[in-house]
Amino acid sequence: MLPNYLFSAFLLYSICRARVQAQFPAACIENDQLMARCCPSPDGTDLECGGGDRGECVEIFVHNNWPWKYFNNACVPGDGRLGWPRSLNMTHHCKCKNNWAGPDCGDCAHGYVKTHNSCMPYSQPAVRKNVLTMTPNEWKNFHQALNDTKHTKSIYKVPIGYYNTLEGGATSNLTFVDTNVYDFFVWLHHYASKDNTSPTTVIQCDFAHEGSGFLTWHRALLLVVEHELQRTQTGRSIDYPIMIPYWDWTDHTPASINKLFSNEMMGYSHNVTETKRPQRIGGVFSNWTTVCYKEGFPTKPTLGCLCDPRVSTGFLTRCLGCKDTLLHQTMDYLPRADDVKKVKNLAVVYDLFPWDKKPNIYSFRNSLEGFVNMSDIYECGSGQNGELHVQVHWWMGGNVAELSSSPNDPMFWLHHCMVDRIFEEWLRMGWRKYHPTDGAHPGHNRDDWLMGIFPLATNGDMFKYSTKLGYDYDKLDC
Repeated sequence: MLPNYLFSAFLLYSICRARVQAQFPAACIENDQLMARCCPSPDGTDLECGGGDRGECVEIFVHNNWPWKYFNNACVPGDGRLGWPRSLNMTHHCKCKNNWAGPDCGDCAHGYVKTHNSCMPYSQPAVRKNVLTMTPNEWKNFHQALNDTKHTKSIYKVPIGYYNTLEGGATSNLTFVDTNVYDFFVWLHHYASKDNTSPTTVIQCDFAHEGSGFLTWHRALLLVVEHELQRTQTGRSIDYPIMIPYWDWTDHTPASINKLFSNEMMGYSHNVTETKRPQRIGGVFSNWTTVCYKEGFPTKPTLGCLCDPRVSTGFLTRCLGCKDTLLHQTMDYLPRADDVKKVKNLAVVYDLFPWDKKPNIYSFRNSLEGFVNMSDIYECGSGQNGELHVQVHWWMGGNVAELSSSPNDPMFWLHHCMVDRIFEEWLRMGWRKYHPTDGAHPGHNRDDWLMGIFPLATNGDMFKYSTKLGYDYDKLDC
């Protein structure tokens, strides 16, 4: 029998020979071929997309008014993510209504539960709470749901192979594989944010970060995750929807930090103080393994190869407040409440040209994402180009500090709920115009489809009050 590391390397080599990309609901795939029309009818009806009161099958139109500089310097035409999902011959999708949702309108929208043949609101509102104020029972149910996603087959299949496939839209060589629900989340984030790579060249082309769609794409991802958490708990006697809590990282008290990163909650990293290197965490997530983590591959992946979620890349690690060995950034403290307040109050424009991560783009999005040197304009902050959102990733270190595969650490969701909470506070202060409508990086314009997200949604769809999307926060400072 081959040693584990040789078997993993062989498997990685074998799958990378196929040239494929993108992900779709399993219901949309027949014999490794995508269905050009809408997915099969939902259970209990013969009507396409449920028909009538549920939804209708509509054509997919793709926004492609992107500056040529992104094809010359960032995104190349051979990347099948350009024009997604039509680039993979998916021409229609189900547009759901009346609180129905899902790829076939056979599921309920966020904040609703299926009762007989209709979708009704939960008996209690869908509210995201501070993780440190959750009751023991709420924490138990949240942890149970998270753990179940590691042992539940996803309704989505993912492909494996190279990025530069599908020139001309060919789909005959697609190879889809099953994965569990949680590893699908990681893969999806990896797919949207990983560099555009040909077999010989690394080219940065991120559809979820370093641009205007950062907040809206991650908002949609959180909704996908919460929906799947709730799906895994179907049949359990829980009268409220399982929601992701937020971590208020402006609370720096030792008592709060020690409680959150204890083995009873999100896990403690042993010996970090002595080693200053990421260590395997203990507690309830101690046996979780990672996928797509580039530092954990047994051999360097073939350039341009999408990760295979069936290949483990090691156990979950963190390095709280120490120097991260991957990003080589020292971040030994967390953002302050004053930093957040000033970003919300002074950054009145959502985003500004050229809609990327340049540190002199003093927009709300760029400031919150972490690419503005806050001490330059607010007389606070660290003086480093890496604040707020980015700063927290670096402070935690380990797996969550590696961009594309950072959701391997469940702390990712608590952190991004806090980011989304700040976004929601800013929206409710009256700043509600999405910029840009066109001319930005692919995936970051208002009407661009959110990369890899099903049901299909645009940045504009996510740029609204959270209550319009089926959830709220227990406390907002606005």
